[in-house]
Amino acid sequence: MKKYLILLIISFSFLYSDSSTTFIEKQKLIIKTKKIIEEEEFIARAFERYILENAKIPTLSDLKNNNYLSTTFSPTYFTEDDSKDFSIISRKNKMKNRLTLSVESVRINSGIADLYNSSTYRNRTYLDGTEIGIFIRDDFARHIYFLSSTADIDIVTCSDSNRDKYCIENDHMYIYKRGSDKSKDILLMYYKLSKFRTGPIIIVDDPTIYDNSEFEHIPSGAILFDIKGKKHIKTNKSIVRIQ
Repeated sequence: MKKYLILLIISFSFLYSDSSTTFIEKQKLIIKTKKIIEEEEFIARAFERYILENAKIPTLSDLKNNNYLSTTFSPTYFTEDDSKDFSIISRKNKMKNRLTLSVESVRINSGIADLYNSSTYRNRTYLDGTEIGIFIRDDFARHIYFLSSTADIDIVTCSDSNRDKYCIENDHMYIYKRGSDKSKDILLMYYKLSKFRTGPIIIVDDPTIYDNSEFEHIPSGAILFDIKGKKHIKTNKSIVRIQ
């Protein structure tokens, strides 16, 4: 109820705030604003689904196919001047904000900004300065996003030459970290991709590094075994040995 009351207030203040634009023109801007937000939500859902299905961060061009946004997907813009600003900032989990208030047709109707910037129609996106952030809801998708964005590389297929990176082999994820003396790599964990949410996840037997950020997005309740066979469980705050 509160959500719709806010929308009603924004809409009425916008529709009757400026006599320089007709009532019908303002209605059209409200409809266009809602459509733009819905498209951004659609892109955000496709963004997360692509990560889940491909274990990598997509660009807008990666999503423009029939599996995600469709090959003919073309975002709606407030004006033609906005189109040059739209993209997905892959390593920042953001989309560039297409609301350009300096454009006269939008600027003279300040209520459009209130509607566009509000959370009324937003579930997976949010305003972050001059960009639109994307909420990633799924634990595994957040985990993959963190690994890719931290290493600033796509997760690769394991080989002898990249054992110090995050990589996938035979449907298993291997997460390595370079040792402090740089003489060898430490295998922090590995797990079957389909078992990430519940485990078992095999982890290094060194509790002093369980607070490393690589362990952060393991879901609470997942079962873990260290390389010596000791059983652990992931809680909201830490990894706890239970055997």
